[in-house]
Formats: sequence, structure tokens, C-alpha cells
Amino acid sequence: MAVLDSANLQQNSQNLAQAIQILAQAKAQVQQLTSLSSALGFMGASSSGLGSPLRSLNASLAPPSMSFDGWNLPRDMQNPNFGSVTSSRDFINQSLAVVPDKHENIAYGERDAVVQRREAAAREAALGGYSLSLAQKLQVQPALERAATLADQATNAATVMEQQRVTNYLLAAIAGELVAQRSLMAAYLEVASTQAIKASPLLFNSTPTTTFIPGLNNGPLGQ
Repeated sequence: MAVLDSANLQQNSQNLAQAIQILAQAKAQVQQLTSLSSALGFMGASSSGLGSPLRSLNASLAPPSMSFDGWNLPRDMQNPNFGSVTSSRDFINQSLAVVPDKHENIAYGERDAVVQRREAAAREAALGGYSLSLAQKLQVQPALERAATLADQATNAATVMEQQRVTNYLLAAIAGELVAQRSLMAAYLEVASTQAIKASPLLFNSTPTTTFIPGLNNGPLGQ
């Protein structure tokens, strides 16, 4: 005949109640984590990345490398160093101006070589600046539309991570526009500088003053 053990039953009931309470707490924690995950989104979600559009922009802005093959440069100047303003300035001074030696002598044909280099530099600057301006002119309206679209997506994002991701793309687009502006300013500066050099006298002595030679083109050699 079965005998009911009330003490054992009470203990089992307490254990069951505790287990039910633990299960309820676990379910509540799972619900909280699910809600948090839904709000934040997934940090590991696939994305095309921010580097791709920036690299594409860089490729579209990159001008062709300048060639000095037609400049008729001396052997020691055929590989110029543009790593600093000083080195670039030295190269420009030696290649685009006629500088007499310590005896005030000028090498035969140097004047014609300098004139040709100045014309080549001005032509290269004009072509590079004009092509860059045309390429950027076609991108103004699409860039504005892209920025507006990203701003709308960031405003309407359903999760915090989605909003952050779209905002990052918007910041990358702004960075790309700053790079484009920098490229345009560099092209404009190159055009203005080469035009100024082309219009300046060819012959310089060891001092910054201009050397005039009477009877030659009725003025300085650069005119």
C-alpha cells in the first residue's frame, strides 16, 4: 500500500517553485536581450565597406603622372624629388629659369630649352585642371543627391547600429567631397603658378633682381 510522504512532497514542491521562478527570470532576460538586439542591430552585418567609394573617388581624381621626357633636362635633373617644398622649388628654379654660372655665362641653347619647358608645364597644368573640373562638374548633382539620400536613411533608421552605419557613409561622402575640393584647388594653383612663371623673365642672376639686356626683345628675356 502506497504511503504519502508529506515532507518529501513539500520539498519537491519548493524545488519546483524555485525552478519555475528561475525559468521565468531566464525568459525575462532573454526577452530583454532580444529587445536590445533588435534596437541595436547586428554589429557584424555585412556591408560593402567605406573604403570602396573613397578608393573609387581617388582613382577618378588621380591625374596621369607627369612626364619630363620632353623637357630636355640635364642628367642630374631627370629624376626630380618633390618630397618637400624646398626640393620642388629647387627643381623649378633650375628647370624653368635661366641662371648664369658664377662667370655670368649662359649655356648655348638653354634659353630655348627653358621656354619649351615653361610651355609644356603650362599646357600640362591647363589640361589637368580642365579635365578635373569637367569630371567634377558632372559629379556635383549626383553627390548632392547621394548626401541627401544618406541623410534621409540616417533619419529613418530603425536601429541604432543602422543609423550609425549610414552616418558613417555620410561622413565618408563628406570626406570625399573635401578631397575633391583639395584636388581642384591644387589644379587651380598649378594653372595659376605655371602662367605666372611663363610670364616672368627668363634670365635671373644670383640675386632676386631681374637682369635686363638692352636691345634683346626690347626688354627682359622673358618678354
